[in-house]
Amino acid sequence: MTTDDAAHATTDIRDLAEADLDRALDLSYFVFHLKPGDRTRSFHRDLLRDGLRVGAYDGEQLAGLAGAHRRTMAVPGSQLPCAAVDFVSVLPTHRRRGILTSMMDELWRGCAADGRPLACLWASESAIYGRYGFGAATEVHHVVPPARAAAGPRPPPAAADRPGGGARDSRTAL
Repeated sequence: MTTDDAAHATTDIRDLAEADLDRALDLSYFVFHLKPGDRTRSFHRDLLRDGLRVGAYDGEQLAGLAGAHRRTMAVPGSQLPCAAVDFVSVLPTHRRRGILTSMMDELWRGCAADGRPLACLWASESAIYGRYGFGAATEVHHVVPPARAAAGPRPPPAAADRPGGGARDSRTAL
């Protein structure tokens, strides 16, 4: 058994208890080099508390975290329950050991049990998530609508303001 195999064998992937939420936030903030204020931390704590979450434990140390918010996603003709994957973090000392793969496997089991057939991801390093079935849903485009269209539909103009002095145009005004 290699060192990595031994480390993976001692890592326990399980549901993250509510008692470990603060430890989970500390881990995520450490991994992403964040120092949020109290309001942001409280907001993140609520997100984690209300979502699905798994942790990777190396003995008593929390070494990894993956969470999913309970959301819905519009699909043609309906909306479906969706797992919005977030807070994916593994300590630098525990990377390249299969911990992320194990956490994602456990998270998917939890999502399926929670009735969430879809998942979405907003990732800081999206290229690494292809192996978990994620890919770009769209290309990024910058669209600037004409100023008139940006305000949405408008009521038809008053008769005196219509071209032709009152003849009604059958097209909807934008």
